[in-house]
Amino acid sequence: MTQYNKQQQIYCLSWASNLLCPGWGSKPALKRGTQSELQKSATTILPEILSAPKVQQLIGTWELVWGPVVYQHPRNGTTSGVADNLMYMAAKRDGDEFDSYVISIAGTSKASLYSIVEDVYVWETKLWNNGKPWNVDLIEKVEDKIGIRVSAGMSLALKAVCEMTSDGKSLMDYLKEVMRSTKKPMPIIFTGFSLGGSLSPTLALSFSDRRSEWDPENKADLSVLPIAGFTPGNKSFAEHYDQNLGKVTDRVWSQVDLIPHWWEQKLLDEAKTMYEPYLRPNLLIDLLIDFFKFLSKDGNYQQICSDIPGYSLRYNLAISNYLDYLDIPDLSKLVARIILLHLGFKDPRQELIAEVGEIIEKAIKDDLIGHSPSPKILSEEIINKAKIKPDIEKIIVRLQKEKLDLAREFLINKLQEIFAENLTDFIKYVAQVIYQHLHGNPNYLNIPEFLKIYDNG
Repeated sequence: MTQYNKQQQIYCLSWASNLLCPGWGSKPALKRGTQSELQKSATTILPEILSAPKVQQLIGTWELVWGPVVYQHPRNGTTSGVADNLMYMAAKRDGDEFDSYVISIAGTSKASLYSIVEDVYVWETKLWNNGKPWNVDLIEKVEDKIGIRVSAGMSLALKAVCEMTSDGKSLMDYLKEVMRSTKKPMPIIFTGFSLGGSLSPTLALSFSDRRSEWDPENKADLSVLPIAGFTPGNKSFAEHYDQNLGKVTDRVWSQVDLIPHWWEQKLLDEAKTMYEPYLRPNLLIDLLIDFFKFLSKDGNYQQICSDIPGYSLRYNLAISNYLDYLDIPDLSKLVARIILLHLGFKDPRQELIAEVGEIIEKAIKDDLIGHSPSPKILSEEIINKAKIKPDIEKIIVRLQKEKLDLAREFLINKLQEIFAENLTDFIKYVAQVIYQHLHGNPNYLNIPEFLKIYDNG
């Protein structure tokens, strides 16, 4: 078994932070529970993964030195029941000493509404405030605002990880002790995938800007390996990041992965056509991307290290759409939301989205999933043959109850236009997005041996 190169080793450590994510974490790990239950599961399983002889053959000897710490956001007197955020730090041993540290941050959990908010809360921004944007009292509207700024969602995520404690110490407190005791330059690498791919460079920049608080003698040698991350902040943030950490950042991203195209307007436009000639844009795909553009339109967002080219993977013609990932109720609600926005409902009520979504969901299940021989796998061949026809009449009746001035003829024309061959291609687009994000990156970095051990424990 050949040992992985440095980039592969760091990527394995990045992937390991997702062990509690429902649907794609490590199988032995608990996916739902209280904060203490999830913390106990992560604290048990993660060391077992890193200490496994076959894993050490691949990535070397790494030891947990801080964390893993699970964050659950309190809401209405309860919590999410899943890991909203997770972070840990591992150190590589060289004899009796550690010679480098890796800080790994988990990606978005599909079961965590809070982590999704951290992703998409981009219509407001917060001043960077020297790496502590959460300490700015007022969340200001992004229009006509200047200065270094991150999205409001990224500010929430950064606050969550900066305030985590392991054995009573924050990450910064722990590293302060490390820097005080070390006599040599100490490499510290920040990494993460997806949400972690955006949060890891943001955390690294926060630590860089706040270096006087934990590393006054400048002993830490910071570097960043963010994977498949979306744009964390505005143009000024990107320029500030590139100036301070751009030369030590190895940003890994795919040209056919939608997430790294979030939230810069130009990149979002490119996402409409990224699967051509296999999948051409249509009205629903355009509406989805235009919705993302609408959310971020006033933020002047710019991706960090934009000069680093993305790698190119082909459109996967043989893709099987795993329904565990493509959640049909959520997909149907997404279609309902963008249709309602297209029809002039500027802020549609959740009840309306749910009711229209149920009509679309029934059509998908009856006309598409009902023709699949497996409840879990939906091949592209089956998608291509399907003729999904939502009950337009039911949708019209529901919409006219909501807005009495909506003309029936207008609704018929609009809905027929939307559903004319658009829904099947939209499903193919979303399935391809999920595949390229969750499977394309591991395939590109070529770590199948680690994933086999990680998945099965």
